[in-house]
Amino acid sequence: LGLGPWAQALQVLAFSAGGVLLGGMSLVGAGVFLAVQKVFMSWCFSPRCWGRCFSPTEGVFWAQALALVCASLAAGRATGFARWSALGVFSFFLVSFGLVFVALTGLAHVLLRRGRAAYVQWSPIAAGIVTLALFLLWLCTGVLGWSFARPEELPITWLCRTLSLPEHRWLLVVQWPAILAAGVSAIHVACSRSMAAVGEDVSPAAAQRAARLKVMHRKTFHALAVALFAPPLLSGQSAFLGFSLLAAALLLAVVEACRVWGVPGLADGLNAFVGPYLDKREDTARGDLVLTHIYLLVGCALPIWMGLADARGAPAGDACQGAWTALELSGGILLVGVGDACAAVVGVNFGRTRWPLSHRTLEGSLAFVAGVFVAAAVVWRLAGGDGCPGGLLGGGGQGRRRRRGRVEGRLGRR
Repeated sequence: LGLGPWAQALQVLAFSAGGVLLGGMSLVGAGVFLAVQKVFMSWCFSPRCWGRCFSPTEGVFWAQALALVCASLAAGRATGFARWSALGVFSFFLVSFGLVFVALTGLAHVLLRRGRAAYVQWSPIAAGIVTLALFLLWLCTGVLGWSFARPEELPITWLCRTLSLPEHRWLLVVQWPAILAAGVSAIHVACSRSMAAVGEDVSPAAAQRAARLKVMHRKTFHALAVALFAPPLLSGQSAFLGFSLLAAALLLAVVEACRVWGVPGLADGLNAFVGPYLDKREDTARGDLVLTHIYLLVGCALPIWMGLADARGAPAGDACQGAWTALELSGGILLVGVGDACAAVVGVNFGRTRWPLSHRTLEGSLAFVAGVFVAAAVVWRLAGGDGCPGGLLGGGGQGRRRRRGRVEGRLGRR
């Protein structure tokens, strides 16, 4: 952040040249990665932007992730999306339009603040309208590379055909809406009643009880995430689940932009809804970003996205490798959806022994491990891994051999 623009540009050029000469990287890919990384690092850590909302780990994660997405998209476009599936191309264009929305929101904010300050709150709406128009234009034309993946049909045709499959219609129209409506309503009612029971008692004991209740209510959303994501994953719909999680993450980002920019008619209702679940690190009154729900979704989705990008799959009829694949793809659900919730609930209620230099407790850590192992055993059994040689712990050798085979195959092709 202390470097000037010329020093930043020279650093990008120097590292790009080093990547090309020493690492055999593409100049375009390395340049795009480093440039985007720098832009988002400054956006995440600058006090004028959102520096107070990101820890160093969070800022580096988002900068690296978005830079990798942009570099992958640039590399795919340069190679005509060779060997990319239609789902992969559509997903990356979807992410691109999400980045366009973020950029246009910032641009609209700057322009409106200079010209019409009274309308600056409408920046996300203006950016959303333009982004939606561009997305619909792409859906109907498939410009910029879709024809490489699926020349016989337009993106809108592929999307309608994908969404119209019976198993996908059931998820979109019945299963997910029912679980969301019932789960969110139950959590909100329980939160309202428990907080009302605490009342206006300002004693330290009441404050401590209120803090414990807030943690438990927050972690109930983790159980809701497990109920939403685990059934389609175990029923063999991991590709559509990954695509749906990507669309949901982008939608949550749009909603958060509307909330943090204070869009009239939306922001107040959103602040009132999320307020009871926020801790001291997130303060809507000072304009902080609220990213907990996005972290939950992304944490559950990352193994699924990585698995789809790596084209994982078990040979037909191989139940053991199919069970191990299901366990790999459910890693985020196990760690974030189950393990983190167990650790938090046990830690705030029964934790006594704290780790050095941390507020985490030994009891919470043990609950994390136990919860993950129990949930993994359930996934293993539901995925048909009971009859595999060596069971759950012995099955790891098959996963390691399969991963080593994929790596050796890629190195051999290179």
